Amino acid sequence: MAAGSLIVTFELSVRGRAIIVEELGDAGEAIYLHDLGLSERAATLRRAAAVLAYDTSVELTPEELPLLAGARLLQFTTAGIDWIPLNVLPPELPVACNGGASAEPMAEHILALALAAAKRLFAEHAALKRGEFNQRSRNRMLRGGCAASSALAGSGLRRRG
Repeated sequence: MAAGSLIVTFELSVRGRAIIVEELGDAGEAIYLHDLGLSERAATLRRAAAVLAYDTSVELTPEELPLLAGARLLQFTTAGIDWIPLNVLPPELPVACNGGASAEPMAEHILALALAAAKRLFAEHAALKRGEFNQRSRNRMLRGGCAASSALAGSGLRRRG
């Protein structure tokens, strides 16, 4: 039994559309707003069972937002939605985000920044830009250290206590 229409508010690649069709199965149909004319959008949004969005402030007009009131879910693809103006959405509309979606790349980025701070890469790079090539003094070694204390030491911050 079909659960209703999934309205996708953003442009998707052919591969992305194929994934949605496969995952939906016979639960309902996917309708892509980019395929519709302006006159069709309002009726389509009114009958949405669920909406998949990236940024409703860009993908939908202010006049279209109240039309989502009958949907059972507005699912954002992004991990965080703190930049989405939620106060303009219908108050009865359940909203969900994709929390943790970027956790792995963010963790890698944070680790890279911590290692760069511990090894004083930014300070040494700045010295190189000034023409100072510090090849005679030994760089901080991380072996045997603690990641938190190495990152703090490299950042110029001091631990308390």
